[in-house]
Amino acid sequence: MPASQAAKIERLLNSLFHVYPFRELRAMLGSAGLMVPNTKSKAIEELKELTGSAADRAIAILSDFYAGIVVAGTKEVFVFSVSDDDSEDIGESLVNIEIPHNEFSKSFPVAISETALKSLQSDHQLAKKILHPSGDISLVLCAKRSFEERVTYQYSQVSSAVKESFEDFDEFVTVRLANYQVFDVVTLRRGLGRLEVLIDQPAKIKRPNTSGARCREVLGRLASLSGGIARVYELNSPLNLAPCIGSMYHAPHEGRVSQMSFRAPSGSVNKGAVASEDLRNEAFHAGGTEAVGDVTPYDVTITWDNLVHGQGAVGLQVGMPLKMLSISGGVVDHARIIDAQSDAVVAAVVNKLVSYSTG
Repeated sequence: MPASQAAKIERLLNSLFHVYPFRELRAMLGSAGLMVPNTKSKAIEELKELTGSAADRAIAILSDFYAGIVVAGTKEVFVFSVSDDDSEDIGESLVNIEIPHNEFSKSFPVAISETALKSLQSDHQLAKKILHPSGDISLVLCAKRSFEERVTYQYSQVSSAVKESFEDFDEFVTVRLANYQVFDVVTLRRGLGRLEVLIDQPAKIKRPNTSGARCREVLGRLASLSGGIARVYELNSPLNLAPCIGSMYHAPHEGRVSQMSFRAPSGSVNKGAVASEDLRNEAFHAGGTEAVGDVTPYDVTITWDNLVHGQGAVGLQVGMPLKMLSISGGVVDHARIIDAQSDAVVAAVVNKLVSYSTG
């Protein structure tokens, strides 16, 4: 393969590795028609060896896939209703925004290098404006974030010098602060009067940081650009998704319930999980529900195998702490969209969230 093609494949793969756990990524690329070896190093090595039309095809699949998941993927979503006037105001503002030249916008949609990322502050920067065929508008905002990477070593795995210094210890934990790039997204659904804020890589967010705080950061970054966004930012009232938890579980035609936590009528608390079938119909769960009566779910994960034709499986996790079951008017302000491959899939999932929250 020409060096430029090999370099492009390697860069795309490394960018994807930063966004997804390798096992999930390998499965999704397989569903997109690109067979990938079972380790990161082998994936890079073998795909870089492709030549001719096979190399072109791999680059096209990786590029299309990456461009889609930058605005989708696995993200926590906050949904805000906006009036017709505010929708008009926000739409006009977003259309007219000029994306500045910065490290993120120059590299988009590929993540910038670790060296370049290390030198940046943590402020969000505009990286891309996307005008969707539907009339919807997305802004992608990128930022540097950090998390603690912990690795545990047994006593037998460390050097003699460490053993001599810490002879009474059984294991050692190393902690390294690792930087990563996030692709947070704000999308206006113009025909639906809806503003969506998608927070990227939520699994890496650890307290005291929260996805809600980052949602506020993103809206605050854009508030000066539009009176409509400023009002959303000031009110800070995302749609309450709590009704979705029970209503989607009790809608047997809605995907597969792959995981759930629930309280039985007796007051006992239980969890269930299945890999590829619907927990609603799983013999043990269904039999138990029939025996004790209807259960009260407080955390559910639903998977649709083909919600948008040709876009693969997508999941949705929405839940609350158990203690909120006893609180009248409890609020759930976000849900997690899992492995969405495009904005169209995100829109379809959020349509369901809104429908089951307000219907």
